[in-house]
Amino acid sequence: MADTPTLQLYLPEPLLAAINAFRREKLASESETDAITAILSDWLTAHGYFRNEDGTRPENLNAENDG
Repeated sequence: MADTPTLQLYLPEPLLAAINAFRREKLASESETDAITAILSDWLTAHGYFRNEDGTRPENLNAENDG
């Protein structure tokens, strides 16, 4: 990921604790960066702001976006 821009975040402790709980329970990675990336990608995709390289998730397909 050498070409990936860096973003520095200052997060309240309760939010960071929630991110770390998500990371421990849902990801095989020990990286907070991976957890934050997964959370943002999922939220932005679910709200129509981001389309993953893998395309639209099956549960989000409909007659308008299928194909």
